[in-house]
Amino acid sequence: MKFITKEVYFKQYLMTTYDAVRVSHYVNKKDEQIYERLYKNCCNRFLTNEKIADWYNNPVKELHAVEKYCNEPNISDEERKLRLAIKETYLFVNRERLESGIFFKFDKELSKRCFDARQKESIEIYNNLPIEILKKIADIRVFALGYTTAEVKQLLRPYCKKLQNEYYEIKNKAFNTTQNAEKFLSNTIDLDDFQEINIHGLVQKGKDLILETEHKNLLIKNGTIIEGQSKTITPLDTNKPRQPWSNIYDTELHYTDGIFELHFLIINYNEIEERDLWYLTLRGTDIVDIQ
Repeated sequence: MKFITKEVYFKQYLMTTYDAVRVSHYVNKKDEQIYERLYKNCCNRFLTNEKIADWYNNPVKELHAVEKYCNEPNISDEERKLRLAIKETYLFVNRERLESGIFFKFDKELSKRCFDARQKESIEIYNNLPIEILKKIADIRVFALGYTTAEVKQLLRPYCKKLQNEYYEIKNKAFNTTQNAEKFLSNTIDLDDFQEINIHGLVQKGKDLILETEHKNLLIKNGTIIEGQSKTITPLDTNKPRQPWSNIYDTELHYTDGIFELHFLIINYNEIEERDLWYLTLRGTDIVDIQ
């Protein structure tokens, strides 16, 4: 039995709804013009934030701008010293970008598709709100953009608090089960290091399995794959923006009669961050973390 299921993922998403929406006096009825205006504003903010990412800016041009700022005439010695410190910080933080000189053209349409995919996912998840809340929401599309009425906001408070309590109760069960199982390992490992981490692959090495992640790996002795054999693990290509990748959402460990069972909830993202949730379950006689 696993505790961290897909339903838990959606529970965590829904429990933050109260903080994710703000009260607006313009959304008490369904109005296409209001939706179009809010959609355009939200989408434009998203695109603006995307466009300023390092991927899409020439580091050499940035450095020239910083140098121009530092060499500006008619400033005090103290001010120039502060600006030169800013330049040194820029050089340190952006050393790899400057050395490679690599940057990419911003793909507005791809980023807009990403925004639309997020909006679609939010609508799908929010449609699972209780019927007494849903019937008070005039336009679920506007709600997914982050706007609602004071009445709905008030209804959300106790609902989200209830979900939060349920979520942490499940998390505590998974944590306690994992801690008990860890006592039987030959060496101490910290499975918290294998949550919210990019997964790069799963390799068979003789009788063992090696789970490869962005930081360190897990070796499962006499390992077998119980669940998730048909799924594809995609390592993140950090040399390009908007690449598909696989991420471990959460991890739990069980132990029964000399056998360990590792449960992972994995999220596969595509280039517009559409999510595919799936389970990876591994079984073995011992687990060791390796570099």
